[in-house]
Amino acid sequence: MRRIIRSAVELRALKNPTGRRGISRIVLELGREDDAVRAAERAINRGLHACGCETGSAFVFAGVVFTVLRFVSGSRPSPWGVVALLATLAVTGKLIGLAFAEWRLRAAIDRLSALEPA
Repeated sequence: MRRIIRSAVELRALKNPTGRRGISRIVLELGREDDAVRAAERAINRGLHACGCETGSAFVFAGVVFTVLRFVSGSRPSPWGVVALLATLAVTGKLIGLAFAEWRLRAAIDRLSALEPA
């Protein structure tokens, strides 16, 4: 569902995860059209869709590189150890990615809220 935000109060309501439930995209109509508003709109929409997959995949890639380096150095990691390592890295990366996306979303809302009168 697309939601149109017309005031700083509505914008600040997006900081709460329950306040953005069901929202897939926002459009900012705050009475001004400038680059800061458009950049904040893009950042907020990016945060609404964040799932942590990019960070999770980076962690898994690092785990694969680590495993290959161990294998090349002569060490033979067990298959279950490799699976456990990669699964742990995937979950850890995803959680870190979600936390970072939430922080970026809140920061974008705070930056834009500071520019707008209540």
